[in-house]
Amino acid sequence: MPRVTCTSTCNADELQRILRPRRDVVVEESVAEESVAEQSVAEPDRRGGAEAAAPDATFRAVGGPFGHYRRTVHITGRGEYGELVRQQIGQRLPSPVRPWLLDALVDRELRRAGAEAGRAASLVRQQITYRLSVPVWSWFMTPLVRRELRRPRSDGSQPFWAPSERLDPRSGQVLGVLCLLSVVAGYLGTLLSQTITFAFDEFGAGLATQGNTLTAVRVGVLLALGIVALADRRGRRPMLLFAATAGCLAAAAGAASLGVWTYGASQTVSRSLSTAMFVLLLVIAAEEVPAGTRAYAVSVLTLAAGLGSGMVVWLLPLADLGLAAWRVLFLAPLLALPLVLFCARRLPESRRFSPARGEDPRRPDDAARRGRRAERLTWLGSGALMFSLFAAPASQFLNEFLRTERSFSASEITVFQLSINTPAAIGVLVGGRFSDVRGRRRIGAVGLVAGAAFTVMRYVQGGWPMWMWGVLAAVFGAMSVPVMGAFGGELFGTSSRARSNGQITVMGVIGSMIGLQIVGRFTDAGGDFGHVFAMVIGAPVIVALLILFALPETARRELEDLNPEDRPG
Repeated sequence: MPRVTCTSTCNADELQRILRPRRDVVVEESVAEESVAEQSVAEPDRRGGAEAAAPDATFRAVGGPFGHYRRTVHITGRGEYGELVRQQIGQRLPSPVRPWLLDALVDRELRRAGAEAGRAASLVRQQITYRLSVPVWSWFMTPLVRRELRRPRSDGSQPFWAPSERLDPRSGQVLGVLCLLSVVAGYLGTLLSQTITFAFDEFGAGLATQGNTLTAVRVGVLLALGIVALADRRGRRPMLLFAATAGCLAAAAGAASLGVWTYGASQTVSRSLSTAMFVLLLVIAAEEVPAGTRAYAVSVLTLAAGLGSGMVVWLLPLADLGLAAWRVLFLAPLLALPLVLFCARRLPESRRFSPARGEDPRRPDDAARRGRRAERLTWLGSGALMFSLFAAPASQFLNEFLRTERSFSASEITVFQLSINTPAAIGVLVGGRFSDVRGRRRIGAVGLVAGAAFTVMRYVQGGWPMWMWGVLAAVFGAMSVPVMGAFGGELFGTSSRARSNGQITVMGVIGSMIGLQIVGRFTDAGGDFGHVFAMVIGAPVIVALLILFALPETARRELEDLNPEDRPG
């Protein structure tokens, strides 16, 4: 279990602050009833007498993503500030250098603290033991949390890497599990776009056939719609775990593809199941995390999915080993099945889920609910269609563009993809954090317009400018991802949240099919990728206008306020 030990020399005001419960990355409460601010504790010996003595104050967590948290405070000495600083620094210095460095370090510490050497002070030792409730990802978060625990914030604010509103132990655990499943979904959802150019090279198919296959595979979204619709009645958890398990098996079947038809059939099933996973991940996250954390949750799920997508890119150089070497990438999902089992044991059902009741047109509240849902579904569905009309071909044809027009090998494609997509994490984090704090609409609109413009420039110019425009397109485009994902989970009631998001996904797939056909046919007829994408850049601009003028602001509002039908009673 991680342990943090801090020893400091404090004046009276600083001592009182230490002896009060913290409210920053953790919310504490005291477990001792009596005040310990004026108790005296004897100087400990070098064997750690303070640890054996009763603490002057003890605190536990009542807020924050901690499975266990305990902070104890020991006042180990009292005296003049200068002497206590000398004692504290002297204990840390090796004996050979102590005479040479001690006075200088003490003077520097006194100047830094702005304290008088003769002022009364206390030597305080704090010990913090904690265990994060976030499974698996603790290795990444522990150093960040440790730093914050050592340096408490006087204003109670959250660090830049944390959500603007604290997670509780349950939401921390759920979000960690969802991120693991998002990695799986990201891998399954990226296999097609990254391997199709190599698979069809083996099958002897052209660019037009690629476009037709990419379009046909998207018809499988109807299967995803059926799964997410069942989630409103059967529960989010069982349908998510089913989609994850079946998706891994269907993807692995693609390794045995005999031609275009079998390759497309396996990917139709696998992609539809990964799509259902994405929808249910966002729904569960919206229903589990606090109101001020929903866009942040979408951003970390997006980053986790990006990690899964990146794994495909990492393995892509294997495709250079032989004409059929791309099939190895389809066997990797079998390794994810134990991870799905691990998640199944730790993922509870959504706390807001309840089986959907049927609607009665004669009930006024049901009529109002249907009208509100239809309006929001129209706006978000139209936005998803227009967004995908541009984004899908921009992503799907990138490898083909690099391979045919820029003469990139599989290894060079990997380097380019990693170079431009890794900085996208900055945009995802900025979009998630700032849209939670300052609102969804402006962040989303700026990200959409700037990302689309830079994407066109990426296809127009070659050389180093192509790399620069690629990075900017990824960063700004990623800013809009948490916004769009948060809207889908926030603007529909619990009884229709999964089904509505499934329908929005269908509209997005229709948009991607249209975009793939437009770009595929124009470029197959001899058109330039840059000019073709300039033709369809108006689509994301329309989405930006919809966000600014048609959708309500949802940041930091409870789901029950946005959807009155979910209020109890």
